[in-house]
Amino acid sequence: MAFYSISANLFLFLTNDMKVHNETANIILFLFVGTCFVSPLFGGYFADTFLGRFQTIVLFDVVYIVGMVLLVGGTVMGQDAAPYLVYGALLVIAMGTGGIKANVMPFGADQFADISNDDQKQQKQTFFNWSYFMINLGALVSFTGIAYLQQDKGFTYGLAIPAVVLLVSAIVFTIGVKQYVKLKPSGSIVGPSLKMLYFAFRAPWDDRNNALSFLDRAKFARNPSGVLRFTNRYLPALLHTPPTFTIPTTFSTFSSLRTFLPFPLVTYIA
Repeated sequence: MAFYSISANLFLFLTNDMKVHNETANIILFLFVGTCFVSPLFGGYFADTFLGRFQTIVLFDVVYIVGMVLLVGGTVMGQDAAPYLVYGALLVIAMGTGGIKANVMPFGADQFADISNDDQKQQKQTFFNWSYFMINLGALVSFTGIAYLQQDKGFTYGLAIPAVVLLVSAIVFTIGVKQYVKLKPSGSIVGPSLKMLYFAFRAPWDDRNNALSFLDRAKFARNPSGVLRFTNRYLPALLHTPPTFTIPTTFSTFSSLRTFLPFPLVTYIA
């Protein structure tokens, strides 16, 4: 709700209240929205590698709330005293939303991790249904009621309300801390995926014809001693440890990316 409440009328706020030129306001709007959708890449990596999803959500909730408070303060101070405060607040908010967007849904799915339990499978489906319903409900309220309030009563009121809602939601979320399933960070797939791309490029020419696809070439990459890299580094069975990274997992990840990457382009053109 907070994100949509900001993006809905950010252009009007910048041009009318902050007296920013139209071209500059457009750039700021696009940078803000773009950063909000790119930052989850870092938020997810941070959670998978360092803190885990629960602690990352709590940390970035605080960052998000601080950004909203700064933004509301910027609307109170006005254009002469607060341009850089507003810009800084937007950056803080973009960072905060990255940690939330990347981890809330996966953290919810963690609560129903037993795929052999039919009840948990149904509960997980119910969770996602309600989650997406509430996301769209928040967007509807933001683009209608909050947007109207911002234009009719001012942006201070129109941004203070989602800030309070965000604070309340963070408090409610942390109340259930003892009830949550909190998985430890197990490492991000980003690093191994990049290594796979590197190995695919480095695969010997003689072995490339035996690969089923470009990424399949990574299986033939060798170290300076001529030993297959994946034999030495990516076969957990040799270490008698549970597998945390497999070649098929990364193959399916890249296949999904290849399938869904055209959608943002189509959306942009449309």
